[in-house]
Amino acid sequence: MTYKEVIPRGCTPFGMFIFRAAEHKNLTLQEVALKTGISKQTLRIYLTGSRYPKIDRYIALIEVISDSREEFQINLVGGLSVMSEHMFADRRIRYKEKINDNNNSK
Repeated sequence: MTYKEVIPRGCTPFGMFIFRAAEHKNLTLQEVALKTGISKQTLRIYLTGSRYPKIDRYIALIEVISDSREEFQINLVGGLSVMSEHMFADRRIRYKEKINDNNNSK
């Protein structure tokens, strides 16, 4: 496995975190995608920051790259710490706006 074959162009810090953790476990991105039940294309979208995983998929990614509870906790926090800070807040705000729009249209 060479870097040119695996690292997506434009990989974000979150993407590099997932890539490095998978590499540490001797997993390819294809294997990570298969084990999490997502397509390789979706995984690449997550790695480049075009979109971030919902919490259930994020946890599935962390489970795949973790072998113990301690490692899971470290990876869970580690992955969140390298994500854009506004990502989760932005998703919550969009959800609130959608609810407000639905309530106002009734």
